[in-house]
Amino acid sequence: MMNIRIIGSGSYIPPHKITNADFADHLFLDENGQPFKQPASVIEKFKAITGIEERRYADADQIYADGAGAVVVEGSTTEQGLLSYESATYALEEAEYLNFGSSYQQEQDPDIRYIKMKGRKIYEFALSKVPLAMQACLQKADLDITAIKKILIHQANEKMDEAILMRFYALYDTVPPPDIMPMTIHTLGNSSVATIPTLYDLISRGQIDNQSLHEGDIILFASVGAGMNINAFVYRV
Repeated sequence: MMNIRIIGSGSYIPPHKITNADFADHLFLDENGQPFKQPASVIEKFKAITGIEERRYADADQIYADGAGAVVVEGSTTEQGLLSYESATYALEEAEYLNFGSSYQQEQDPDIRYIKMKGRKIYEFALSKVPLAMQACLQKADLDITAIKKILIHQANEKMDEAILMRFYALYDTVPPPDIMPMTIHTLGNSSVATIPTLYDLISRGQIDNQSLHEGDIILFASVGAGMNINAFVYRV
């Protein structure tokens, strides 16, 4: 039976490192366009929620983080490669959870759009849907949860990712093993679709402490993003 396997990977980490402290002199506005009196508290809350301490930019004045990651795949008849996948789209009210909107600063050009996020809605959505997609994907592969060696998940929010992990393992009445879900969000931030291939590449090249992949290992990949869209797949190294 023809399969798909990864035969190579690569990633680019931009040179400019921006820490949370670099945002200390920025203006933060609430939904009514009023400035927060203590910007430092906004930064600390952001760190507590996301786990992001610094991020990398190719140029200045970015919002999330820059970076690039990719894998090269080929058809294969070996036991290695893609074992199963699960995809789902929720695009009714969920479509507006992440969108473009005008600035909260009244004097700004209303035609200029900025990323707007209903954070609590996305958090609750992810916790209710992603673990189930991961479970369905594992069931399609006819594997027990104990077979998983690594879980590589989109680096959007550390708190959310950890909660997803706990809920996934709770579906099997167990808890996740130590170090099963490596994270790069602390230092690389959220580079959108590049987070998972970058994570895979860094582990493959031994660039993350205490993390490695070996032939035969089972990896569960998972992501959630704007749309809202969920994807998961099981892969044998």
